[in-house]
Amino acid sequence: MTTIRVFIVEASVLMHRLLRLGLREEARIDVVGIAVDGPSALAQIARTRPDVVLLALELPGTRGADIVRALRESGFMAPILMLAATTSEPDSAMLDALAAGASGYVSRPSTGLEAEHSVAEIARTLLPKIKTVLAERK
Repeated sequence: MTTIRVFIVEASVLMHRLLRLGLREEARIDVVGIAVDGPSALAQIARTRPDVVLLALELPGTRGADIVRALRESGFMAPILMLAATTSEPDSAMLDALAAGASGYVSRPSTGLEAEHSVAEIARTLLPKIKTVLAERK
């Protein structure tokens, strides 16, 4: 059984916690790092070489699309999933990230829900998407 190495780029500490808890529902997932801004994300991703990156659309001082572009220009070709407030209609920030080379997007878990519901939402929506983008890459 192969481990899926995931890297999270998100400014919210609460979101880090929810994502980690939700991803733990799958034994094969290993969160190999977390960054809260663009420069540290680029450095840590280069060092850890994850299988999948989960990336917020907006971070302090930078946009997710700029990070996607920098990763792709550096030769990083693993899937990058954008964390969106909603998946109903992509906004201009999401379209920019997709044009820059993001592999897709998923809904961020709602922080308005109780933690157990947010964790269940992650397990229900994010885990299948991670598996899908990895399968498409092969």
